[in-house]
Amino acid sequence: MKLRKGPIGHSADGLPSKPESARERGLIATICGNRLSLSNGGYVHGGKSNTFDRKSSTSFADIRSKMIDMDTIADRLRKERTALGLSQDALGAAAGVRKQTVSAIETGKTKTPDHDTLVAISRRLNVKAHWLLTGRGDRAGGTEPQEAVALAGTETAPGYVRLPLLNMEGEMGYGSASDEANEVVQFLDVAEWWAQQHLPNKRDRIKVISSRGDSMSGVINHGDIVFVDAGITFYEGEGIYVFNWQGRALIKRLAPNLRTGNLQILSANAAAYPPEEITPAEIDSLHIAGKVVAWWTLRKH
Repeated sequence: MKLRKGPIGHSADGLPSKPESARERGLIATICGNRLSLSNGGYVHGGKSNTFDRKSSTSFADIRSKMIDMDTIADRLRKERTALGLSQDALGAAAGVRKQTVSAIETGKTKTPDHDTLVAISRRLNVKAHWLLTGRGDRAGGTEPQEAVALAGTETAPGYVRLPLLNMEGEMGYGSASDEANEVVQFLDVAEWWAQQHLPNKRDRIKVISSRGDSMSGVINHGDIVFVDAGITFYEGEGIYVFNWQGRALIKRLAPNLRTGNLQILSANAAAYPPEEITPAEIDSLHIAGKVVAWWTLRKH
C-alpha cells in the first residue's frame, strides 16, 4: 500500500502547480464567494439546508416495528435523551458534539459512533457507554474509565488516531452515487506519528472514502483509499476535490479555465472522460465535500 500526496509547490496529483495569475485569482474569489458546506450527508448554502438522502414514506408496519424493537443504539439514545427533556441541540452542546452527530445516531445512519463521541454522550446521559452501544450490561453510571468501555472490537488503540468515513460515496465516473455501495473501509486507525508526518495538522477534519471508477486512473485508481480534508467545503484553488455535481458524487480535479472564466472538471483519463465546465451561473449546483490531501494505492503482483 503506497501513500500518494502532492508535495509543497505541487498539486494534489503530483503535477507542478503554476502561480495564480491576476485573472485566476479573480475567478477563485468569485467562486469562493459562493461558499458551500457539506455536513452529515447534506449541505448548507445560502442559509437553506438540503440533503442528498432519498425520502421514504413510513408505513404503519414500520411504526409498529419501531415500537416493538427498542434494542438499537438509536432507540436507547432517543429514549434517554427525551427522558431528560433534552433536545438534540442541547445534548450535543452538553456532550461537545454536533447536533448532526446525535441525529445521525438516532436515525440509524451512524450505528457505531467513534469512541470519544460515545463516551461523551453516555456521560451526559449518565449511562454506561457499553450499555448505550450494545444494550448489554449495567445501564446506569456514565463515569466509567475509557479503558473499561468495550466497543465490539472497534475501539482505537492507544497511540492511534481514528479517521472516520466521509459520508458520501466517491464515484469517479458518470454513474450516480449509490448508498448501497460497499466501502473498502468504514474507518481507518493510523499511528499518531504517521498522521503527524503525512496528514495536515487539523487531523480532526480528515476523513476517508473509497474511490470508484476509472476516470482518475493513473492518479487515483479504483478501490484506492482517499484521505479528504472535510474542512474545505469550498473551492480554494486548483486541486482534487470530492464533490457532488448534477446528482453525481465525484472525485475529480477542479481547475479554472482562464479563457472562458468557467470552472473545469478534469479527469486523469481524459480520453474516456472529456472535461466538463461549470459556468458562474451553475456554481450553486456544485457541492464540495472536501479536498483530497493524499491516497493509498494497493499494488498487486
